[in-house]
Amino acid sequence: MSHIIIRGGRRLEGALTVQGAKNSVLPILAATILHPGQTVLQGCPHLSDVEASIRILRHLGCKARWEGEALVVDAGSMSRRDIPDHLMREMRSSVIFLGAILARLGRAEMSYPGGCELGPRPIDLHLTALRQLGAELREEGGRLRCTAQRMAGREIALSIPSVGATENAILAACGAEGETRDEEVLSLRRRLAMNAFAVLMCSRGTPMFLAGDEFGNSQFGNNNPYCQDNEISWLDWSLLEKNRELFEFFKFMINFRHRHPVIRQMLPEAVCGMDPLRTHGANGEEGYISGDARMLAVSFAGYNPKTGSDDLVYVALNTHWEDVRITVPALKGAKTWFLSVNTWGDEQNRYCYPEGEEVRIDSEFIMRPRSVAVFTGRDLYI
Repeated sequence: MSHIIIRGGRRLEGALTVQGAKNSVLPILAATILHPGQTVLQGCPHLSDVEASIRILRHLGCKARWEGEALVVDAGSMSRRDIPDHLMREMRSSVIFLGAILARLGRAEMSYPGGCELGPRPIDLHLTALRQLGAELREEGGRLRCTAQRMAGREIALSIPSVGATENAILAACGAEGETRDEEVLSLRRRLAMNAFAVLMCSRGTPMFLAGDEFGNSQFGNNNPYCQDNEISWLDWSLLEKNRELFEFFKFMINFRHRHPVIRQMLPEAVCGMDPLRTHGANGEEGYISGDARMLAVSFAGYNPKTGSDDLVYVALNTHWEDVRITVPALKGAKTWFLSVNTWGDEQNRYCYPEGEEVRIDSEFIMRPRSVAVFTGRDLYI
């Protein structure tokens, strides 16, 4: 039996790089196949279980490569739904791929996992959770054959606590229809809905939406709800009060569009000299947008004869999952930018600011993840 002998009496000093946690990275590696594109895991630990997961990903048709301490996985080329016995037995955590494959492809086939030094730990809890989501599982010749034609979200109570079974159920639930009570997911949904409303109402042309969109009415994933006399096209008016915040935001955006005709139509040239319509990157002074950009901005500018002043609107979209620092274009004279809409919200949970209550922005603004911000330019002393 090996030993570690520690002799004390010396001051500890020095520096080391702490790698990511194995128990965190393994389910994340399985989750990469849910996204049919590229995923970069920074600080991924170089461990045998990680290498085993990489071999499984490559067998499934995904591409995986190391770039220094980062692991890059591209699941766009995923073409298989089976994991052979020799890969499954390299580690017990390989069962975590079951839920992810079901969510992505609707079918999965694998043997029972192995490789656990803690002794046998049955995966019954994993299978029970997947069955409750609607998956059909059967054992044939020592292999699990799983199908999930249409999984549906539901409340699952495990007989005993299990981190792995919970992770598997969450991955599988990514391919299930139904509601969730996860506040983080609900918050993201609300923000994405606000993003859509803000962009729609800050676009040229005629904005089109379906009755009920303004308070979060759902067609349950059906993209053709027109002329159907059933629950797909019926309005659930109880959602109006439940999603009152969303409804009020939509009302604000309609009024905002009405107050700024430069969004709807070309106006005479702006006195301040801004282009009538221009795209921007993170730097509002530049029009260049790189091919891998995660944010985009559009400016509208024109002279409004009815008000006798320039009508200036700057719309910025951050599609990244991290903060992005942006710079708004410089305005001539006493004009400056004011924040009118921020779908991330502020400390008081305000997402929009009525005229006269906007927040002054001198130059830079931090856009929070997956959010839209709308700015208006006007004289500082108005």
